[in-house]
Order: sequence, then C-alpha cells, then structure tokens
Amino acid sequence: RFEDTVGVFVNMLPLPARVDESDSFGDLVRRVGGTLVGGLEHEDYPLASIVQDVQPDRDPSRSPLFQGSCTCEKAHKRTEEGRAGFLLPDRAEATLLGGLRQESFHVPQRTCLYDVEFVFELTDDALRGMICFCRDLFTADPMRQMAGNYVGLLGELLAAAGEPEDRVAWPIGRL
Repeated sequence: RFEDTVGVFVNMLPLPARVDESDSFGDLVRRVGGTLVGGLEHEDYPLASIVQDVQPDRDPSRSPLFQGSCTCEKAHKRTEEGRAGFLLPDRAEATLLGGLRQESFHVPQRTCLYDVEFVFELTDDALRGMICFCRDLFTADPMRQMAGNYVGLLGELLAAAGEPEDRVAWPIGRL
C-alpha cells in the first residue's frame, strides 16, 4: 500500500521492560516477547496521544515516557537491504528505485535523541548494529563494553541455535 511512497513513517512504540535478576534468560525473553506482541496490537496509537493520556511528570531534559530506543530495520525485499546505511557508519549501498539511483551514506549524528539508542539492520547475511548515547551520561568505554557483551550474547545464542557466529557485525570502534 505504501511501497512506492517516499518518506519516513515512524511511530514510536513505548514498551515497558522489567529485568529481574532471579529470572532465567528464557523467562526474560518470553516476558519481553509477550510485551512486544501485546504492544504491536496497539502500534497505530500515536505516541503524542499516549503521552497526553498518561500525563507523565514532564522534565524538559528527558523524553516523557522512555530514555532508550531500539530501532530494527528489515527490508521487505532483498534489493532494499542496506538502506539503513545512512545510520551505520561503515556501510554504503546503491540501488535503483523507479529508475533513479538511490545511494545510502553515513550521516554523523551530532546529538542523541534519548539517553541511549540502539539501531539494528537485519539482512539475510547479518545483523548489523550501532549504539548512539548521550555523552553527558555515558562515556565510550562502557558503551564499547556493552556492545562487546551484546555481540558475545548473540554469539552464544547463535551457537546454541547452530548458526554461524560471523553473521553478527558491530562497529564497536565507531561509537
């Protein structure tokens, strides 16, 4: 329905997540997965309406409902893979769209919209990712450690599932 429409159509979907140290990893995944599935039933509910209905305490230095975001990109067609390249610093793709050449390129972010942002792109070959963070709250070393921990976790999960570990790419040195 919108396949040939040019533009960005985004609606943030705030999802609460509670991490209890007594939970197993499987318990956490099942609970968060259930929250995600339940939240997707209401994905058309605009964030501005949620904020208006919830009426959280407002602080101009913070987003009203969440301080972290996670963006997952997956192309619907193989020929559309790589379009998140403008977010990922070491990837550029060129494709034809309606006879016009479309080329992605990295646009350095000078600011972070939230305390921490995770951006992922899933292709048939790999999962690529980037972390953007507020320098007033975090430094690069803990973020590199977080990225390394995440890659290690994904590697273990892939190994447990019988998948090759090299399918995960992460620009750890480019935060």
